[in-house]
This record gives sequence, C-alpha cells and structure tokens, in this order.
Amino acid sequence: MSGAVGIGLPLLITLAMIVVGLELTVDDLKRVAHYPLHVVSALLVQIVVLPLLAFVLIRTLHPGPAVVAGLILTAAAPQAISSNVFCLLARADVALSVTLTAVSSALAVVTMPLVAGVLFDGLHAGAAGFALPTVRVMQQIATGLLLPVTIGMSLRHFAPEFVARWRGAIQSVNLAGLGMMLAIMAFDQAHTIRDHGAGIALAAALFVVGAAAAGLGMARAFSWDRRDTVTMLAAFPSRSLSIATLIAVNVLGRREFLSFAVVFSQTRPFEIPMRHPGCGPGCEAPRVEPVRTPARRRRCRPSRRPARPWRSCRPSSRPRSRCPRASRHRGLAARGTRPRPHRRRA
Repeated sequence: MSGAVGIGLPLLITLAMIVVGLELTVDDLKRVAHYPLHVVSALLVQIVVLPLLAFVLIRTLHPGPAVVAGLILTAAAPQAISSNVFCLLARADVALSVTLTAVSSALAVVTMPLVAGVLFDGLHAGAAGFALPTVRVMQQIATGLLLPVTIGMSLRHFAPEFVARWRGAIQSVNLAGLGMMLAIMAFDQAHTIRDHGAGIALAAALFVVGAAAAGLGMARAFSWDRRDTVTMLAAFPSRSLSIATLIAVNVLGRREFLSFAVVFSQTRPFEIPMRHPGCGPGCEAPRVEPVRTPARRRRCRPSRRPARPWRSCRPSSRPRSRCPRASRHRGLAARGTRPRPHRRRA
C-alpha cells in the first residue's frame, strides 16, 4: 500500500492539476484589473484569517498530531477550483471566483511555505517531528502545482479544438482518478479515521463554518452585493487538498496527515473541475443573449417646404425609380414648377 500512496498518489494529483489548468486562461490572471479591491482583500483575508482560525481550533480542541498538521496544510493551501462550481450553481460571480483561484494558485509557491512555516513554529510542531523544510515545499509546489497547471493552460491555448473535443473524456478520467485517490487515502488511513474520526470531523466542520463566516464578514464589511457575497462564501472554505496531500506525502513523509484530508473532503467536495451545460470556457457564467426588438419602420416626416402632391413620400433608403417621367418630375420639383398631368393615349 505504501507504493500506491508514494507513487500512484502524486501521479493522480499531477493529472488533477493538469485538468485544473485546462479550465484556466491567461485572461483569468489579467482580470485582476477588473476586481482590484475584491482580489486583493480576499487574498489577504485568506492568507491571514484562515491560518489564525486553524491556530485557534488547534489551541481549543487539542487534537492529535495528524489533525494538527492537516489543519495547518489545509489553511495554508490555495483556493480550490471547486469554488467555481459552487458559484455557478448559486448564480454568483464565477469570473471573480476563477480569478481568485488562478491568482492564489500562482502565489502559493510563496504564501503556502510562509504560512505553514509560521504555524508550525508557533505551535512548536517541530518538537514533535513535524519540521517543515521551506525550500523543499517551494520546490514541490512549483513542480506539483505550477508546472502541471501551466501545462494545462498551454494545451488549452495552443490546442483549443483538441481540448474542446476531449474535454468530457478528460474530466471523466480525472473524476475517476480523484475517486481512486480518495479510496487509496481512506483505505490507507482506515485505522486512524476509525479511532479519531469524531475529532477529525469536528475540526473539519468548524474550519469550514469559520472560513465561510470570515468570507461573509469581509463581504458585509465592504458592503458588497449579493453575488460577491455568495462568491466569498464559496471561495473561503474551498481549499486545494491536492497540493496539501502532495506536501504531506512527498515532503514530510507522514501519511497519517491524509486522514484529515479524507474527512475534510466529505465536508467540502474535492476540486473536481465540473462544467455546467450552459457554462462557457473557464467555467464562466452562461451568457444571456440580448433580446433584439424588431426595427421600427421609418416614417416620412413632414417637410418644412409646402406640400407637393406630385412628390411621393418614401423612405430615403428606397432606390429611386429609373423611369424617365419620374426623373423629369424630380427636375421640375427642384425648379418649383408643377408638371402637367399625363394623358392616357386612346
């Protein structure tokens, strides 16, 4: 079982990150200019408040070492792509959620080692053998998160037709891989979940509720509208368990940390890139075409000149007649002379 966890788990996570990259574009990063206040404030609150929430839960509940490390890695992880699905179903701002996911994933190479290192040092977890090597964590995030996501974004940019054609099959394979990964972790940590399942579930549920409350409080403090508030409610509790699992297995070498990831995935769904039938590229909100009203018929407005009965009232867009009599009448009208009526020949 150790071989499946040590080799199969990183491969499945890498595949999941490539699929995440297929749902992101460079425009998602450029969209920060449209939401400067939203993106900066949301990222700052996630980086500061979520680790403080994990610190308070650890000090209050006094869980086991596996739960402590799981809470720390989960709180320091970037935002998961599953928040985009929740925003789509709740009719929230999906574009803002996608932008937050892309920016937090790009900044994770710096923020996650920094936040996790501060929490490990503050809780004296290093004395229990949970020292966090910062350089190795940064290397793991670069190779396990940024590189696969970049590959997925490049595939979508240079081969959009291929991605659009095989998107459903790729997501089905990814969904099966995520289910297999969850089954591997659950089977490997069955004894830990059986012995400490209640404490792990309580810590995971309190973290989700606290993170959602933090997002709601921030949105209410800035007086944001309903769509932005729901976006924060979906974004804050959604954490990327894939990269947290990768660090726990490859960097720390502690498989017991996976027990918290298994239980936490039941409170918040794993980052499964789903698509709505009406969802566009990048899992954007369905576009509503504007209702086109029929064009009004152009009416002939009365002229300031005296009425001339021999001039027909017609729209200007109508082509003029090529009849010689009609052209003669136009010439007479320009000179102000009334033409003689035409007589029918016997």
